[in-house]
Amino acid sequence: MFNAVQDYTLTLLPAKRKRSQSGWLSFNAVCCTHNGESADTRGRGGVIANADGGVSYSCFNCRFKTSYQPGRPLSFKFRKLLNWLGADPNEVKRLVIEAVRLKDLISPEDIKAAEEEITFETRALPREARSFNEMATFIRLQDEDAPMPAEFNRAVEFVYHRLGSQLSKYDFYWTPEVEYKLSHRVVVPFYYKGAVVGYTARAVENAIKPKYHSSVPPNYVFNLDHQHHDNKFVIVVEGPFDAMSVDGVATLGNTINDVQARQIKMLQRQVIVVPDHDSSGEEQINAAIHYNWAVSFPDWYETCKDINEAAIRYGTLFTLKNILDRTVTNPVKIELMKKKLFKNIKDN
Repeated sequence: MFNAVQDYTLTLLPAKRKRSQSGWLSFNAVCCTHNGESADTRGRGGVIANADGGVSYSCFNCRFKTSYQPGRPLSFKFRKLLNWLGADPNEVKRLVIEAVRLKDLISPEDIKAAEEEITFETRALPREARSFNEMATFIRLQDEDAPMPAEFNRAVEFVYHRLGSQLSKYDFYWTPEVEYKLSHRVVVPFYYKGAVVGYTARAVENAIKPKYHSSVPPNYVFNLDHQHHDNKFVIVVEGPFDAMSVDGVATLGNTINDVQARQIKMLQRQVIVVPDHDSSGEEQINAAIHYNWAVSFPDWYETCKDINEAAIRYGTLFTLKNILDRTVTNPVKIELMKKKLFKNIKDN
């Protein structure tokens, strides 16, 4: 319901387009000739479907920008974009009416809170950090006979072991920087609406402490940019590798605050919390009950402590199916299942 403008906009995009790992769909911009510039032939136009049901357009050629957010009117600039994309005039009129109707369904307080609180400043990745692909190319350009650094190879092997085929969906970086033992870590960038706003550097060896070295903005929810607009549910977990294993989101801790919850709610789909099988999982379940979200109690809890471990052992499809099959929505039953689960943990 909240995605009507977003859904229709995506149907209008040219068939010849590319998707970046941060979620942007790039194609030849449709606005340049209308703004006094020559036609774009280098794919400088881009659209991203935002997690809140909105959609944003940006042209890196003529600098035309416009966006739509549920609860706001359909602006003149956005209507121009739809026309340039070849929209049916009658459909545009319908969407204008639909946007007005949504204003009555989404409170001004929610919109104001989303605009004021859910913003993040861009942050730099660690010094000399390059993506896995860039790093391999960079080293070969330096000396085509030079072997890859052993630390870089371990980082790649670590991610492949953790994520398998999921690896190609996400960005990973490595740096030779020795401060904080970063050369013994894999860097996972934190994106928000296509921009890097932080990162976590995960140790790839058990001897490296602490396990994570991170630069995390307050209230951040990992992987919102990766949520597909037509998904029926979102899986909420604690850590980024768990989230990437099933294309879910991570709160980067066992507590969930109101600003994080608002971002997740703006996805407008069923929320399923999958707690870790340890003491921190109890706080995750308490948060789910507080926000009236569903909780999954998978069968593999006796053999795996979290989603990533289950995906490694049983595969992503089995893990995801088991999460959905074992989802509980009744708060009373969730409370009973929580007591049973953590009694078993304490007994063991």
